[in-house]
Amino acid sequence: KNKKQKTNKSSDLDILKSYAMPRKQVTFTKAQVARANSLKKAGRTNNEIAAALGCSVSALYNGIFNKEEK
Repeated sequence: KNKKQKTNKSSDLDILKSYAMPRKQVTFTKAQVARANSLKKAGRTNNEIAAALGCSVSALYNGIFNKEEK
């Protein structure tokens, strides 16, 4: 029982650490930025662009489009 309790406590701690630590920033290559911009100019939605690049819409907006607006 002690080993099982220790294992559960350590795995709970790992989960807690993952929630407490900041998420990793998604970075885009120049090719991905160019593809996103060409899809945007072609009239694609942010959902379609994110799906094409394999990322979330928020990562797309924060990583590419938000930087262009500044």
